[in-house]
Amino acid sequence: MKLGKKHVLLLGAVLLTAGLLAILSVFVYIKFDFTKLNSTDLTQISRPIEQPFDRISIDVDWFDVKILPQSNATTAEVLAPEGENLHTEISVKDGTLLIEIKDVRLWYQRFFSFVSGELGTVTLYLPSGTYNDLKIATDTGDIGVEGTDTLHFNKTQIETSTGDVSYHADMPEGASFVAEQVPGVLDIVTSTGNITVNGTDVYIIDIFTSTGDVTLTDCSARMVYIDSDTGDVLVQELCGDAESGTLHLVTNTSTGDVAVSSTASSKAEITTSTGDVSVSGGSTSYQLLLSTSTGDVTVKDHTVNFISIETSTGDVLCDGTSSRRFSVTTSSGDVTCPNSQRKGDYCEVKTSSGDVTIINTPVG
Repeated sequence: MKLGKKHVLLLGAVLLTAGLLAILSVFVYIKFDFTKLNSTDLTQISRPIEQPFDRISIDVDWFDVKILPQSNATTAEVLAPEGENLHTEISVKDGTLLIEIKDVRLWYQRFFSFVSGELGTVTLYLPSGTYNDLKIATDTGDIGVEGTDTLHFNKTQIETSTGDVSYHADMPEGASFVAEQVPGVLDIVTSTGNITVNGTDVYIIDIFTSTGDVTLTDCSARMVYIDSDTGDVLVQELCGDAESGTLHLVTNTSTGDVAVSSTASSKAEITTSTGDVSVSGGSTSYQLLLSTSTGDVTVKDHTVNFISIETSTGDVLCDGTSSRRFSVTTSSGDVTCPNSQRKGDYCEVKTSSGDVTIINTPVG
């Protein structure tokens, strides 16, 4: 390399280092409070909604969204950010409440937007009652829906990229399941954001995330679909809907672990590639179908008519199941299994090199 090129590269490295040190010194000066770099002065506006509506559509880009019950009031209210070249449009059209952020700031003004707390949140207070549709879309904002048993949504659609989602609300009370109308649906999509659903009674829960974790606790549904790539999935105290009492649980991950506990379902299907699978403390009246490539599988304290487990190199442990008949197929793995009976529930395990341990605890 010629001497001139070396000098240019060295100068570039020096300038880059100086720039990084300058940025770091600014961060230290503001004590890493990035809201001090915000280039837009925002205020919080409050606007009552006088017109009637039963549908809600919110699109607010990078702001957080909160849906909360309006205590002791019959009029909805919106709290939203407002600033120069940034305006929150609020209107009611054809029975739909529309909330949208109009952001016409220049690119460098958006670059230094570090708003937190109330100024970075769109909050919708709703009177108690039933609403037909709830649609919320953000890019990086967190989304929280807290119905506290007073807000009911027939259909909810939530979509965000990096924001987290927290949901606690029910479908309308006494709603009947009609497949063509698809009532009682909760649909959540994120990219990297975590998803938490708690204390929710609906007919269908459909969740998709790429790297975010998914947690379902104390919910009831007829069908639950969870699709995650690298995120972990935790399901606790899930049961069938009140109308039918049945639950079909389907969970797919790539590298994420799946843990299901204290869950009663008619059929459960769990598939993962390298993630571990754990099922414990529940009952499945018909089928429990588990499949992994390299992940381990553990089933404990679980009653089921039919258990099917398939792995490639993952180890398998069935401890405390009610199964009486067993079928184990393995290529090179070690097998510990009780004698198979002629009658009773059935458990089959297929693995290539994983070890298999089955401990039978008879019921009654």
